[in-house]
Amino acid sequence: MLKVPQILQDFSILLNPKNLKAFKKIELIKKSHSLVKAQCPSIPLSIQKKLSHGLSHTESSKAQFILRLYFYQIENLNPFSIDLRKSNFQYDKHWRFTSTRLSYTFNSNVLNALKKTYEKFFLTHLSIQEELLELGLLDSSWEDSDKDKLEQLFFEHFKSQDIRASYFKLEHLIHSFSLIFSFIVSKNKKVPSDFAFIGIYLTALYSSLNEQKEPINIEENYKYIKKNL
Repeated sequence: MLKVPQILQDFSILLNPKNLKAFKKIELIKKSHSLVKAQCPSIPLSIQKKLSHGLSHTESSKAQFILRLYFYQIENLNPFSIDLRKSNFQYDKHWRFTSTRLSYTFNSNVLNALKKTYEKFFLTHLSIQEELLELGLLDSSWEDSDKDKLEQLFFEHFKSQDIRASYFKLEHLIHSFSLIFSFIVSKNKKVPSDFAFIGIYLTALYSSLNEQKEPINIEENYKYIKKNL
């Protein structure tokens, strides 16, 4: 019987039995086994220094580095490591990300849609329905009210707190995933496997930042990546 690999148990809040019903389970588990075996090149130190610009050795700076890395990889790499657990970060004059495991290659259309989703949220403030369609989460045959509902669920997640002073709470991410997946399943649609690995990437981010004591300016760090990297 196919099971989610043991190394991915840290992300079991996403790959739990309830959420797995939203995916093509066998396809997802097979891809997760491939993920465990895959590796990607390490990020050059010159890039890591830029990611660490203006940051110190403090836990608050570490959190900002992790967030910058999250956006940097989405904007610039494919494949990339989705393993953002805190043990993969060390400080030696600047912050470094050491993981080359759990490397995933995203469908280029999916990755571009994810980039545009963040761009629209942080910069242009336009509708993301076209991106939700590209991500495979929304169906063009749905009623407009259903398209609006799914878009609203995403915006509720984004706008639940001040993006200039945010805390990354796992319970908030779990709640958002539950609402989004339940709605998609209610429309007799499956969530694409690529989005599951976006979800693992997000879960790793939230897990690393979950105990952060100071709020993080998400918008500022996103714009830093867009401008400088």
